[in-house]
Amino acid sequence: MALFSDYGGEHKGSRYYTYSFLVTGLDLAVSFQDKMADIRQQYGLNETEIAYKRFRDGRICAALPDYLKALNNLLPGLLITVVVDKEIKSLFGIETKDDRYAVREQLKAAGFRSRKPAVIEKALRVTHMAAFLAGLLAHDGQKIFWMTDNDAISEGERGASETLSLFARALELYTRKGVSFELVGGGTTFAKRHTDTLDLLSAADIVCGALSDYLTKRENVPEPDIKVKEGSDRVLQWMPLSGVGLSKLVLVMRPDHGGIRIGSLRMRTDVRQERVEVPIHL
Repeated sequence: MALFSDYGGEHKGSRYYTYSFLVTGLDLAVSFQDKMADIRQQYGLNETEIAYKRFRDGRICAALPDYLKALNNLLPGLLITVVVDKEIKSLFGIETKDDRYAVREQLKAAGFRSRKPAVIEKALRVTHMAAFLAGLLAHDGQKIFWMTDNDAISEGERGASETLSLFARALELYTRKGVSFELVGGGTTFAKRHTDTLDLLSAADIVCGALSDYLTKRENVPEPDIKVKEGSDRVLQWMPLSGVGLSKLVLVMRPDHGGIRIGSLRMRTDVRQERVEVPIHL
């Protein structure tokens, strides 16, 4: 089982942090990857990453509808995004200076280097979310592979190793009784471009960016007047469409009288669902 995760909303203008995770089986992604090889050749993408920040690239905007269609029609799995209001300072009760010091010392005692409080909070959020999904969805005896975006929580070879170790420790908390995994591994995006994994990671990337931008603007602008950049609109229209094997879910966390309120985000689209013929082999 493989998880691919990316994160958004860290710029000052955003009101929300977004954490997206694509969960699938590497052996189940072959048809999608074969189709993406054709799409890349058709639109001249070569090894260019399909990323939210690259939506101004004409080739990516042109290829985006086919990319989204391939995800829906050819990739079995779950694409889940957790949206966290920035008014929530910590999901782990790390509120005071003493709390931050205590957590930092606990991590140091376990062999992790000292990190800034914001990086510690993000590392804990990401690793626990990924571990919860893996513990919930992986079967006994499976191998688990987790790929995370290159950022502050996985900076450098040591940072990536420490974050993967945090993930493995958190996985022990969420693994069902009697279940064990043959191998737990992972890393950040490969130094040498590997489009088979990059195209899977991109699904999390573009959803993170589009949702963070849209939800922030929705707080300040009436719904009919919201404007998003080209490409982002296609992602938002694609989100509510049912995939043949790909399920999508968006959870939103907001502060609520000293606690945290969690709900799912319902999305609608006027785009008509394309009919897909699925062969059944008897």
